[in-house]
Amino acid sequence: MVSQMFPGKTAGESTTTQYFAAFESPDDVDQQGLAAYMSLMVDVVRDEDYYTGLRVQKALATGAKEYSIFGRNEGGGQLFHLWIDTLLKTSDEDLPALFSNIPERLRMPDTT
Repeated sequence: MVSQMFPGKTAGESTTTQYFAAFESPDDVDQQGLAAYMSLMVDVVRDEDYYTGLRVQKALATGAKEYSIFGRNEGGGQLFHLWIDTLLKTSDEDLPALFSNIPERLRMPDTT
């Protein structure tokens, strides 16, 4: 899933477009499973992420705190941005070596 957020008319408004992709060919994709996953992700973004984000914005607007660090507990997002930074700094000819020997700092933590 890739989400794009576009600003709205005011600082508190935006529109999100989500794209879902499967690694399998369309004939091999479990359509019911994909539809269920897509529905779950829409619910998570709308009912959890945006629900929380809107309340954080309202709280910040009170001025009770001078600043807030957002996303510190979002390991997936941090890892994604670390990968983007690494890919942008890696030359095209060095990409195969990066992908064949992924550094520990770029690996998903083992949760088993």
